[in-house]
Amino acid sequence: MGPEDGQTRKRYGAIGAWLTSGPPHPRGAWPTGGELALWVILILATFPPVFSALALGYFPLQMDELVIAWSAKRIAQGELIYRDFFIHYPPVGFYGLALSFELLGHSLAALRIVQIVSTMTLTGVSYLLLRRLGGARLGAAAASLVFPWAVFWYWPVPSMYWLCLPLAVAALLLIELPFKDRRGSEAKSHRFNTPAFLAGILAGLTGLSIQPLGLMTSAWLVLRVVTPPIRRSMLIAVLAGMLAPVLLVVAMLAVGGNLADAISATVVYPAQAYEQGGGFNDLPLPRMFEAALAGAWARGPVAFLLHWVILALPVLVGLFALIRFAARRRPADVVNLLMFAVIIMVYLRGRTDWVHAAFFLVFVLVLGWRLLHDDGTSGWMKRLGHGWVGLALALGVAMWTSTWLAHKAGGPSVRVDDALRARADAIMSYVPAEFQDATVLNLPHGSSLYFFRDANAPPWDWVLPPSQRTHSEDIYSGLSEWLERNEIPVVILTGDHGQKLWREPSPLSVALRRDYRPFQRAGPDPLVLLRQ
Repeated sequence: MGPEDGQTRKRYGAIGAWLTSGPPHPRGAWPTGGELALWVILILATFPPVFSALALGYFPLQMDELVIAWSAKRIAQGELIYRDFFIHYPPVGFYGLALSFELLGHSLAALRIVQIVSTMTLTGVSYLLLRRLGGARLGAAAASLVFPWAVFWYWPVPSMYWLCLPLAVAALLLIELPFKDRRGSEAKSHRFNTPAFLAGILAGLTGLSIQPLGLMTSAWLVLRVVTPPIRRSMLIAVLAGMLAPVLLVVAMLAVGGNLADAISATVVYPAQAYEQGGGFNDLPLPRMFEAALAGAWARGPVAFLLHWVILALPVLVGLFALIRFAARRRPADVVNLLMFAVIIMVYLRGRTDWVHAAFFLVFVLVLGWRLLHDDGTSGWMKRLGHGWVGLALALGVAMWTSTWLAHKAGGPSVRVDDALRARADAIMSYVPAEFQDATVLNLPHGSSLYFFRDANAPPWDWVLPPSQRTHSEDIYSGLSEWLERNEIPVVILTGDHGQKLWREPSPLSVALRRDYRPFQRAGPDPLVLLRQ
């Protein structure tokens, strides 16, 4: 239905006809004219839900945010990642955050500003990609707003996943540019395909920031270009693009002398220790669904309904892909099924909680949009898909509105610095006065203390007890050696996990019981230990 259609103009008016029409441009990706104005409006429409979620403070400070902020700050202060401290994420994202700290200051406010800009960028890039894949302007606009309005509130804190999603989606957009149209015909044959090369670079940078997201993006790009007929020039360009940042980062780490430590932290540790059977990260899917739905119901009927609507997305997309394959059995239908399988397998390989499911929903949404606007898609499928987008967006707006109205703050303000400093001061209030300027080990995770206070922070943060089956023996041995080598005078154990680090057998508990004595208990928590 085009804007020149008289019946459409009569029913919707000129603006309505324009919004509900318009195939994607056969070449290029950037909007012009009226579509450019719509694109800017969409980016600005991302600001209210994301800013209010991050600024109003209705969601408690999370270890995930503190750890990435703490690590980025250490890099900004000149420490060497993996050699001077442990983190199981790849380095590129932290280099970027360290640069932002240099520009905006070493604060959680700076990190949250970066997250706001990143999410607004994601909306803009998502719209360009969805328009490229097909459909009307209004549908693509609504679908691009689903993430900031209906998904982000599931984990409204800065996360390396959230921060890297714009890179991943931009890679998916770039890989579409060499094709003349969404049917997959190539616009022109090139000796070297620059958009595919750039897409590979972005996929490589994504993987060098967060492993699962990079794996998913890379697999998507490869599957896209090997869809028969195989486009060898594009495949070579994609692989070369992926390899370029990897080689550069490997060279940097080798020159810095921390390449072996980087491989151990980002490859060996996740493969061997991160998801041990029966441990903290080994979360069965039934438990995930039960906990997620119970938590949603506690927040009210709108949140509960939105949970079910979000849960329906991968089910619908998987069924659509299966139906298309069964009906036509074309190579492209096989690739769509493989793309869906990659998303599910990468998700199941990690911690299968609701938050990690939200991290991957953008990929599911893009795949669903591709299926929805493929040639031959029936009208009822399109109506169902567009209905899902409208319902998810409406529920997301309702969630944001109810949260805003219920919040008692005087107005939006980024006060996370003061709140975190108060939390750090509260921890130090248990320490004897003569040790207030000393290095303190706070377990199980001390980022809230180290981010503001300690220049000689330990090499490990977020250390859980052995019963959680999250760490290798080397972590506990390394911490005990660090305590002894630096003669750390004070150890603070907080929460149930902190108490278990004192009780459960490990090289760390042996060192604590041998070299430290309990000083003070404020009820059962925290346990303050002084070196004897």
